Amino acid sequence: MFTWRDVITGALELNGERWDDIEFTPFNEDELSMSSNPMGAENNYNPPSEAAWTEKYVYTVFLDWEYNLYLITPYLRNPPASL
Repeated sequence: MFTWRDVITGALELNGERWDDIEFTPFNEDELSMSSNPMGAENNYNPPSEAAWTEKYVYTVFLDWEYNLYLITPYLRNPPASL
């Protein structure tokens, strides 16, 4: 079983970040230990749309309907201006 902490940790590590880099997360300790499987025992849990903010990224949560699992995608907080 993957918990929300596992999923967020994986997303952070893919970008060379760790928990110490998080400036804010709406998840509390109880929610972080819950299963991130939308079909799991806690399937009535509706996660926040953003999982974490770091200096560089906002980590957003979305449900992949094809695979029926939640994914976390990083977006740059301050993307470079377009030319």
